[in-house]
Amino acid sequence: MVTAAMLLLLAGALAVPSPEPLPVIGGDVAEDCEWPATVLMAGCSGTLVHPEIVMYAAHCPNAGSVRFGTTGGERSVSTTACRRAPEYPQTGFDYAYCRLAEPVTDVPIVPVLMGCERDQLPVGKPAWLVGFGNTSNRGGGFGTKRWIEGEVAGFPADGKQIGIFYDDPKTGICNGDSGGSAYTQLEDGTWRMFGIASTVPGSCGGSSQHIPAWAAVAWIEADSGIDITPCHDADGAWNPGPDCGGFPTAPGSDNGLSWNSGCGPGPLGDDAATCGAPAGEPQDLQAPTVSFVTPTTGPYPGPALDTDIELDVSDDTGILDVTVTFADEVQAVFEAPPYRIPNVVFPEGTWEITARARDWSGNLTEQSVTLDVGAEVGGSTGEAGGSTSEVPHDTSGGTDAGLTNDGSSASGDASTGMDASTGDGAPMADETSDDGCGCRQSTPTHAPLLLLLALGLRRRSR
Repeated sequence: MVTAAMLLLLAGALAVPSPEPLPVIGGDVAEDCEWPATVLMAGCSGTLVHPEIVMYAAHCPNAGSVRFGTTGGERSVSTTACRRAPEYPQTGFDYAYCRLAEPVTDVPIVPVLMGCERDQLPVGKPAWLVGFGNTSNRGGGFGTKRWIEGEVAGFPADGKQIGIFYDDPKTGICNGDSGGSAYTQLEDGTWRMFGIASTVPGSCGGSSQHIPAWAAVAWIEADSGIDITPCHDADGAWNPGPDCGGFPTAPGSDNGLSWNSGCGPGPLGDDAATCGAPAGEPQDLQAPTVSFVTPTTGPYPGPALDTDIELDVSDDTGILDVTVTFADEVQAVFEAPPYRIPNVVFPEGTWEITARARDWSGNLTEQSVTLDVGAEVGGSTGEAGGSTSEVPHDTSGGTDAGLTNDGSSASGDASTGMDASTGDGAPMADETSDDGCGCRQSTPTHAPLLLLLALGLRRRSR
């Protein structure tokens, strides 16, 4: 018969089971040739977006080399320079690039989402996140490529970030995934890289924030002198070159390939036509139409004119942007309607307001109105007027701990618990270790609309 005393003795000899490990944060382990353009860097992750350019996060340390494969052991390529955005650590500028010492021409590259392709990234769009980060909040697991599926949750900080949600709140990207890739598939079956992993709110899992990859393109191209967008200009205008097409249709599959062939080419799409005609075919030459709803050209009694500036803009292929200029300054740039600046007060004097609209092919239309404020009005306020010009587009031609999760900063973004780190836009120091930097996201800043108060122009409060 087993007595209570015997049970106590037996219990003392029993091993206490270890706590159940946290679920894998980074998702499924990638096979050898799955997501081949996502690379391992110095305590971070990155994306090959051009044979000579790797895009990643500015809060990551410099990488003396980038490494390809599931664990980074299949191939290593040295870098010649790494640069971070000069505006970093301002919100929305957590991006950087490294230039490779030799071009990588055999790895299939998923191009950056650009121009009108952004219309195919609505809230709720499925996204695939890929990186080499930790597998739990407690650390560990860095250095193995993993992927996980999420969906676009929104565009915080006035579109300077992209939020991602995950179905399971215990899954998502983590420390070491900083700079990693966010991919999505377009309607034509090809894929685009749209985001750079930047921060996670609170702890790893549930959600994450990414920098729009398209926001880094203009600076990278200007700073490096390399065109990294085969189908678009740096501002998103459609301008297909000879390499605009043949993009991967299954980058998340190993496709039966190996690193002996650079994991390529794999299945590819046709010539791209996402924002216009394919390369070599006649391009869109039809310029947008733009007119002023308010105000209209004409004399107005003084001492001031209080008015909205509202535009009617249209185009057969879509509007890239609309710019409003007066008092010798660009006052607003719109990427979507409504094209309206409310409650502007013009003092006595003559004012010319110019609106410029561009479509996705870069075709340009300008329209102006002239206001004579304080003039004698002979019973008429004038009719809409101004000259219009149309200009067709020129078609020649260890872990980093950077994805922070402590939420401890008093100066951080209240929505994420992130705080700020440093960055000067200069070349980053040489790689010394894979320890990472532990940098964080900065607090959002908002530039006011320029209305030249020194000239007496002001906004009316209400």
